[in-house]
Amino acid sequence: MVLASVAIAACGSSTPKPVTAVTIKTIASATTTSTTPAQLVYFQGAVGSAAQRPKSLELTGDGTLSVDGVQWTSWGGPAATGSGNASYHGCTPNCAAAPVHTALVSIRLFGSRVCSGRTYYSGVTLTLNSGQLLDKSFLQRSWSPC
Repeated sequence: MVLASVAIAACGSSTPKPVTAVTIKTIASATTTSTTPAQLVYFQGAVGSAAQRPKSLELTGDGTLSVDGVQWTSWGGPAATGSGNASYHGCTPNCAAAPVHTALVSIRLFGSRVCSGRTYYSGVTLTLNSGQLLDKSFLQRSWSPC
């Protein structure tokens, strides 16, 4: 704290007279930003190893649904979000002869589960640009981590 005295000479007088005391307080302000590192969460597809922020999602063992070119906008919280290019097809008339479709999708991983000491996302939704969910029949649970 700094205390300053201000003196002003009265009219016609050469003797300064104290008028007031001004207290100046210097307050140190510190901005603290608390950032918590992203929780170590993994994703385990039907094919491949467990990974954090994987570049592709293999959601079926037979190749009927995968997402490539994945870019994540969030990771490590209760949900992870991103986007990528989905390749999918049903099995009509059969899996080998079904036409393959591709679409840009928004990805949401959720439902954290702990398996063998590691945390994994256990749920997924893929949303088409139209706002509709990719047909649930393509999202088989064959990729669950545990």
